[in-house]
Formats: sequence, C-alpha cells, structure tokens
Amino acid sequence: MNILDKALGVVGLLRKSASYTTNLTTDALSVWLNETKVSDSRALGVFNNWVYACIKAIAEEIGRTQFILMEVKSDGDSAKDEHPLLDLLAAVNTRQTGFELLYTIACHLEATGNAYIVLDGVESEGQTPTALHLLPPDRVKMNIGALGVEEYVFSNGNSTKTFYPYQILHIKYPNPRDQYKGIGTVQAIADWIDADNYATEFNRKFFKNGAHIGGFLKSDSAWTAEQLEYLQKSFEGIYKGVDNAYKTAALPKGTEFTPAQQSQKEMDFTEGQRLTRDKILAGFRVPHIVLGLGAGESLNRATADAAHYVFMSRTIKPKMQLICDYLNEFLVPLFGENIYLTFVDPVPDNREGLMAEMTAAVGGQPVMSVNEARERYFNAPPIQNGDAVMTSFSTIPLGKPEEKAHAAKQKTGGGKPTHRKTKHARAATKRKEIAEELAAKTAEVLEKHKEKLAKIATKSITDLSHEEYDALHKNFVVRVEPYAKLLGAKVRQHNDNVFAEIEESLAEIVKAEKQPQLFDLEKANEALKKLAAPVLNDLFNKEANAAANLLDGKAVKEITPFKKSDDDELDDYLTPEARKALEKFYGLFADHYNKTTALLLKDTIAEGLAEGESLSQLVDRVSTIRGFSDEARAELVARTESFRIANFATRESWNQSGVVKSLKWYTADSEACAFCDELDGKIVDIEENFLELGDTLTANNGQSLDISYADVSGGALHPNCRCYIRPEEIEV
Repeated sequence: MNILDKALGVVGLLRKSASYTTNLTTDALSVWLNETKVSDSRALGVFNNWVYACIKAIAEEIGRTQFILMEVKSDGDSAKDEHPLLDLLAAVNTRQTGFELLYTIACHLEATGNAYIVLDGVESEGQTPTALHLLPPDRVKMNIGALGVEEYVFSNGNSTKTFYPYQILHIKYPNPRDQYKGIGTVQAIADWIDADNYATEFNRKFFKNGAHIGGFLKSDSAWTAEQLEYLQKSFEGIYKGVDNAYKTAALPKGTEFTPAQQSQKEMDFTEGQRLTRDKILAGFRVPHIVLGLGAGESLNRATADAAHYVFMSRTIKPKMQLICDYLNEFLVPLFGENIYLTFVDPVPDNREGLMAEMTAAVGGQPVMSVNEARERYFNAPPIQNGDAVMTSFSTIPLGKPEEKAHAAKQKTGGGKPTHRKTKHARAATKRKEIAEELAAKTAEVLEKHKEKLAKIATKSITDLSHEEYDALHKNFVVRVEPYAKLLGAKVRQHNDNVFAEIEESLAEIVKAEKQPQLFDLEKANEALKKLAAPVLNDLFNKEANAAANLLDGKAVKEITPFKKSDDDELDDYLTPEARKALEKFYGLFADHYNKTTALLLKDTIAEGLAEGESLSQLVDRVSTIRGFSDEARAELVARTESFRIANFATRESWNQSGVVKSLKWYTADSEACAFCDELDGKIVDIEENFLELGDTLTANNGQSLDISYADVSGGALHPNCRCYIRPEEIEV
C-alpha cells in the first residue's frame, strides 16, 4: 500500500492504481468524486424540478402521519390518548409543528439520507427532552472513535457546537458502505438528476437562443469586418429570443443562413427528457399519477387507486416504519419502558380483494342486515323487521347477529397488571450492555497497556527494545488523536467562512465571464492560523512536557525547564527559536491548504465558464469542492499537522534538555508504507533533520518520494503518517 492509498484510506477511499508522480490533492479529488457519494450540501441544493415534486409528495404524506402511543399491559396492549411524548411530537418546539418536523425529516432523508434531531434539555443520559430541533445535515460532522460515534459537531459558519450521542437522535437511510452515515435518494441517483437538470438548462437556453452560436451567415459579397458585425447584430436583434421565434428572415442578396446544430425534434429531445424523468420518479418510487401525470394515458379510477395503493404501501409505509422504529429505539424509552409508538396505516384497504375474499368465504350469501346497510351507507333510520340477515332469496331469515363473546381478563397478583417492557426497551437495555462490555474490554486493554508501561518504567529510555518502545508510541498516538479531531473541526469551520465568501462572489464571476480572485488569500491564511494556533499550541505544550517526563529516569539527573516567552498571546512556554519554527509551521500549513483550495476552485470554475454554465451550476461545482474539503481534506491535513507538531514538540523538548545528542526514527505501525520502513532506525544528530526540503527518498521497492512540503525533523513524512522519534544517545 503506497502513500496516496494510505492517505485516502483515512477517509475511507481506495483507488485501483497509484503513482507518486501525480499531485496528491488533485488525484485524491478525482478518486473522491468517483468513489464517494454526492456531498450533503450539493444534495440539498438540487431541491427543484422533478426532485422537488417527488420529495414534496413523499414529505407531505410522512408529515400527515398520525402516531398512536400504545401501553403494554398483562391483559393486552391499549392506546393512550394523553401522554407527554404525544404532546412533544405534536408541539416539537416553539417554532415548528409536528407536521413540519416530520416533513423536514423526510426532506433531509431523501436528500442526504440523514436527519439529526437535537434532544433539547438533555444534559445527561436518560433525561427526557423538552423540545426537538432539526439540524441541517450538511453542517453536521461526526467524530468516530473505537466505540462508534463519539461526538456530533454542528457548525453554522461562525461557531461550532458539540453534542454527545445521547443528545442527538440520528435517523438515517442505511448505507452499505458506511454504518455511521446514511445515503439519500438524491445522492444515489445524482447522475439521473444531473442529466435532467442539464437537459432543462439546455432547453431554456435553446429558447433563449443566447448560449451558443445558432447558425452561420454566408454571403457571396465582399463584406468588411465592420459590415459583417453589423449584419450579425442586426440579424440577432430581429430574430433572436423567444419573442421573435418563427419570424421570417429577410436577408440581403447573396446571403444565406445555415443552422449550426440539430433541432430539438432531430435530437428527440422531448423523449430523452421523458426517459430521464421516469428514471428519477423510479428512484424515488413515486408513481406518475401521484404527481398529476398520466392524464393522457387512459387514466381511470381503478388505475389511480392502484397507483395510490402502490405509493402508500411501497414508498410511504416503509419510510414511516423506519422513522417510527428510530423513535421507538432511541426516544420512547426515555419516557417509559412499557410504551411504544405505532401509526395509522397509510395504506388504503384493497376493497375489491376484501369483497372477493368475503364473498367466497360466505358462499355468496348476505352478511349484513337491511338496517345495518341503511345506517352504514345512507345514515337512514332502521325499519321494522330489518334486523334479520336474509338469504339470497330475501325470504328465509338466517337469524340475528350474536354478540361476540369477550375473553375474561387475566388476573394478576394484587389486582394490578404486571409491568412488561416493550421490545424496544429491551433492545435499549441490550445496547447498553454491549456498550458496557466494549468499555470494559477497552479498559482491560488500557490496563494491560499500563502494565507494559510499568514494566519499562525502571529502564532507561535508550535501553528499551523496539517492541517495548511501542508502548510509548501508543501513548503518543492516544494523546495526539483528540487534537487531530479538534483541529479537523476548526478546519471545517474555516471552510464555512471561506466558501461563504466564494459563493457571494460567484454572481460577479458569471457576470464578468472571467474569474477574478476568489477570496483574499492573505486574510484566509491569517484566519486559519488564528483558528489552529490555540489547538496546536496546547498540543505542543502537552507533548513537550510528556517528552521531558520520558527523560526523567536513571539516565537524566536534571531537565532544563522551558523558558517563558514574553509574548502572552499564545500563553505557552517556548524558546524564541521554537516560537519562530511554530509560526513557520502554521504559516506553511495555512498557505498550502488555502492555495490548494483556490487551485481546485480555479480549475473547476474555469471549466464551468468555458462550458457556459449558469450560476446554479457553478454553485454546484463549488459545493462539490466544499464537500471534498470537509469530508476528505480537513481530516487528512488535521491529522498530518497534529502529528507533525507533536513530533516537533518532542524533539524541541529533548533538544532543550541538553542531554539528548541524537535521535532515531521510530516506525511502529504494522502496515507502515515502504518509505517509513526505509527511515525506520535512521539516526541523526539532535540538530539535524532526517530529510531536507528538496530531497528524494527512495524505498527498497524502487518507488521514490520527493520531499516538497517541508524539512522532515521527525514524523509526518507523508499525509497521515504516525511515525515517532526516540532518543538514541543521551549524555548524563
């Protein structure tokens, strides 16, 4: 597995082949575009045309669903008319109704496959919520740990808020490729939707007649350039546009007009759009009749009823069942263990089927008396002798209906019903037991890790074997990972601000038909450094002190403390040299990240302008780059820079100690790349780098890696590298 494959692996991507000569970011983008689903922001941005019609049809039916709260008792389940849970689902918060919440949940699920509901008022596990609030799915990120989702991070562009899993009800459409994040219908059929949107845009431009050359004017006469331009503008002024369609052209003698492209009829344009529409409707599983289509397709009551039946049974009911199951599993147990939610079945009765079944069951004999029929169908009063059910000859009475015998209620001790848990409450208990078991196993692993640390505590750090040093490396990784996650959240917050600025400038870009500066690079660099510095400075301090503690053993008598800086802005202990190096790291990190963003945007926007795309299409392109930046680049760069700073802090601490004279590269990961394996065990002086900027590292397998980002002083050899350093020579 090579560097790019490992870099992509951290975001769950793989590629078929790899080449170290390709640009990492550009190649990763192409892989991301081909292998991952459409970003949440882009999926939400196509809420128009047939997509809007389909989602609206689904969401309206979901929104009108009526919940029924059932209570489990020993003598049978019974419905409850009043309960705090029913009140919450009816009045979800101060600004939304229950209908609107369900409607929006359906919209989010269809677009992105995820609906994030904040359980307001829940500060600890087991508390009941006081309100329900829905978060925009494109602004929610999940931090995944060993035990699953550890945090939900919501960003609104100006600030971020972190929620724990028990504070979020996450409803999702199952995604075979990701057990934590769902996939929406829009994302799954994005190609069909794009084809329809492009066809619609083409059709609009066709009638507007302003996007492409409509044809060629050819003349036998000798025309000057000015005369040709005048003829062209005059011709367009008279005949261009919808209002001038089908006018007869009057051309000068010797001049003829030749169309430059096929007509819509020749391209079978209408049939192509119809086929694309049918694909989209099939993707959402919405019948034509539900959207008011099919009037000319022999529509009748039987056809409409059949379509409605299929829509409610194959589309609405499964989706509502999924939502109801999530509520039962993760919300209802907070209100009680003997209650569960169900809903009024939206599927209409198949009356023809029921009538046929009933007729066959009774042999064609009547099953209803005259008075029952009068009351049910006509709301008419009963007549004398009309209570008897007659035979088919209406002459011989069959007898009156008998009252159905009711089963005696089961008696329980003390006259009170026995309390029973619902299956959902039992499932919640089981999940809790599994979580506790996993936590126990994790604690066991950590305890064994502590035992390993205890065994090596009496040894000098230079006497540790490669295997024994692995315990220190694991501690190092555990300390750095939370900072990497926090830095990733800061980078995504930075993306929110930068892309908001870019989207505002797109209108001017389209108007000017050229690409000015997308955003202020210098301003963006300072903004990213300001967001990242507190995180990385805190990490530097922690790792510098951890490294100093590693030397505090038999081999070292005294450690030189860090010198307090006069600059209180960063609030840490740094030498002037270390501070200067950190500032260089931060500047390089911010500049490289923002320039890469600008390069990706420049290329894709230039391509869009060359193809004459509209503002909405350019917005889609920008949303794609934003999705890639949020889902792939942010995590990758945050992890890489965190391990870079952590290794630098370790090196700086040992350098300041005055006793560490040389360092050794330490590669512990069993699946380390060939380049890290090549450096494993390499020894350098405490003042030297392992590799200099501009060097080329060649591995045993013949592959080479150019050092083009920065000097390699320890760790962070490539994106997602987790290598470490260790002291080789210590003078007491």
